[in-house]
Amino acid sequence: MPDNADALHLLDEWFTALVDPGFDLNRAESLLRPFEERQDLLLDLQSAADPPAQWWPVVTDRRDYLTARAYWTREWYKSIPFLPSSRSEHPTSISCLPRAPSFLGYS
Repeated sequence: MPDNADALHLLDEWFTALVDPGFDLNRAESLLRPFEERQDLLLDLQSAADPPAQWWPVVTDRRDYLTARAYWTREWYKSIPFLPSSRSEHPTSISCLPRAPSFLGYS
């Protein structure tokens, strides 16, 4: 049986990689959902662990963090045109957005 502390560390590592640099909130949601669906089992395991474990607070903390990131998603996407560009050919182009059609005069 895998070590529960290692599993919790792995959850934290995967969650952080998905939410912070990747901004993949859907996969982070999919990662948290099984833990939340098995809350009763997790709480029973937590109370039976020796030494006592604090797994459920970590899951709820990650849920709160994900909720906060999702709350600001719309504003983050609205701010994309104001972020510095990684392209050098056009200082106002954003690499994650499609280029404007040529008939608009922004080619």
